[in-house]
Amino acid sequence: MLVCRDLVGAVLAGGKSSRLGQDKTTLVFNKISLLERSINLLYEVVTEVYVLGKDPALCKANADGWFQDEIKGIGPIGGIFTGLKNIGKPLLVISCDLPFLDKITLQELIEGRKRRQKTEVMTTFFHPKTNFIEALVAIYENESLKYIEKAIANKIFKLSRAIPEHVRNHILWEKDLKVFFNINYPQDLEVLGIYDA
Repeated sequence: MLVCRDLVGAVLAGGKSSRLGQDKTTLVFNKISLLERSINLLYEVVTEVYVLGKDPALCKANADGWFQDEIKGIGPIGGIFTGLKNIGKPLLVISCDLPFLDKITLQELIEGRKRRQKTEVMTTFFHPKTNFIEALVAIYENESLKYIEKAIANKIFKLSRAIPEHVRNHILWEKDLKVFFNINYPQDLEVLGIYDA
């Protein structure tokens, strides 16, 4: 599959990492920081990548641009709001703490987007056993901004509630969930073989 030129990559990196007790973006796994890895991964499928939420002065990773959250303290929805508003193109969004996410999975997401209905503003993976979606590995169309703005105005910060199911394009995921493993707690580092970070 060729690199997709009508999507912009966006790495969510605005969290405080309070549960982990240290900055996730600077964690090194396989000789590269999680933030750098996320940026590089997106460059494998798109030509333009931005970091959302992180102060660029704190990081040494290269991207096309950086946007700090315009509304702070509301979680990932704040980063996506900022990205959609400032970049003005559909966003392929991933969070910075997914060490096992791979190119094949992102390609599947991009291919799945081609099957969406015109009214569907978000493409993401759906887990039938739990009814959960992967809101932090998803494509947000420009039209999703109005749903996100409305949700924020109503103090709804959970993305699965902000984007109603009837305007989501679900890609069924029944494969290994390890690809979506994210780092939240100190014990999660042991999965990566990091014991003294």
